[in-house]
Amino acid sequence: MKQLLKKAMKGDQQAFIQLIEQNRASIVQTASSILKNREDIEDAIQECVVTVYQKLPTLSEPRYFKTWMIRILINICCDIVRGRKRVMDFAPYLNENSMQDSSIQSDMKSDVEVVMQELQENDRLLLTLFYMEDLSVRQISDMMHISENAVKLRISRSRQKFKKIYLDKEAYCG
Repeated sequence: MKQLLKKAMKGDQQAFIQLIEQNRASIVQTASSILKNREDIEDAIQECVVTVYQKLPTLSEPRYFKTWMIRILINICCDIVRGRKRVMDFAPYLNENSMQDSSIQSDMKSDVEVVMQELQENDRLLLTLFYMEDLSVRQISDMMHISENAVKLRISRSRQKFKKIYLDKEAYCG
């Protein structure tokens, strides 16, 4: 990825396209976690790609390319939400290969999506970045401009809220 990034930063369009393709799943996952509407997701991704392309030469620390790009995407998604005054609706996708039985996988994915939708915006975002996007505490800290300890605390609280909602639903349905 370093070579591609260097080429892209020098204006190589093919290298940039390859960089975006390598990060496509993360881009789609993040936008889908924040926006409900397919058209909004597509708009956010398109705007993110254009912005990243335009600002790529200004990237000061190439090793943080993905974090930088995801931060741009999150800002764009939040602008869309604020602009249209919509309620955040996170719908993260689980790793499809992580489970053998597709019916169990489908049920669990559905359960997680329902619980995630009930969490507040910041809780959904933190859990999505940490668990679904596999970003480190440090990366999230840099992205959100808060201390690493604050990230750890917020993830812990978000996890507790998720667990409480999940167990309450399980008790109600079970």
